[in-house]
Amino acid sequence: MDKIAIFNQKGGVGKTTISVNIAACFTKFNNKKVLVVDCDAQSNSSSYLLSLNPNCDENDMDCSLVDCLNGLVPIEDVIKQTFILGKTENDPPVPINLFIAPTDSRVDSMEIEDILILKNKLAEIEDEYDVLIFDCPPQRTQMTLLALCASDYVLVPVLPDSDSIKGYGMLIDLVNELKKSGYNETLQILGLFLNAVKRRDSIDTYFLNSVGEEFGHAVFSSSIRNSTIIRQARMFSEPVCYFKPSHPVTDDMRKLSKEILTRINSLKRKVGK
Repeated sequence: MDKIAIFNQKGGVGKTTISVNIAACFTKFNNKKVLVVDCDAQSNSSSYLLSLNPNCDENDMDCSLVDCLNGLVPIEDVIKQTFILGKTENDPPVPINLFIAPTDSRVDSMEIEDILILKNKLAEIEDEYDVLIFDCPPQRTQMTLLALCASDYVLVPVLPDSDSIKGYGMLIDLVNELKKSGYNETLQILGLFLNAVKRRDSIDTYFLNSVGEEFGHAVFSSSIRNSTIIRQARMFSEPVCYFKPSHPVTDDMRKLSKEILTRINSLKRKVGK
């Protein structure tokens, strides 16, 4: 199971949008069984992916990741399946091979002494999923550290502005800190990519080119364009690739998901896995 943390210490860069939609692309286009682990107290990815589940009331969950970390339930009891809309409005929701470990607002008040507890809990389901994605909060919280300690890779979404780029530099320092401390000596940064790009905007185009020049191979060739279709898909509680399969944003997400898997396979070859 490849474990990817979506993280940037700058807020508002679209971490939840990317987490949900890239996970869905892995399922739809790459035939992967994917688990999203919601680490953010706002629980936006939880509400996104649970809204159409007929067996789950997102406002009255029997348990969440918080209960698992507190030792009250096993991780298997927390995980829920994602559903999409049926072909017609009269058809029931349809399950897909995408799952969510939801969280709730209690996660911010947790006091956890074992920084490897999430890693150890997830080891129990290591062989059940192909890819795991952590939707991380935008700060260096306790849950962020738990997720990074449990991850193999970090993917950094940035907006076409200088503030979100600063988060990339801070991430490099944090990853090096976790490596030196021995908490996760094998953690690797996949790189950064541009999100919500206005491709007809000369400023965004300039920024896209300048980031490529400054960070080189760390920058993904794929980027996600700015579009209202992302908000529309969220309103209907479907990832974009299921909501509008032929939309250009779906193609953006598909290309990014493919490039992510290519980079992971390349890194594995380098370390001889």
